[in-house]
Amino acid sequence: MKILDALDEVVKRNDTTPATIALAWLIARPSITAPSAISVKQLESLAEATR
Repeated sequence: MKILDALDEVVKRNDTTPATIALAWLIARPSITAPSAISVKQLESLAEATR
């Protein structure tokens, strides 16, 4: 629950969605090379995560 509470706080501070924060975290991981999207909404979250 502490992790989810922290995620909620980061979401609020950045005025975004949990999915975008999760994608940003994945992008920052050196072992993840290529997240993908299968819908326009997912692609928008992926693009936002790079900011």
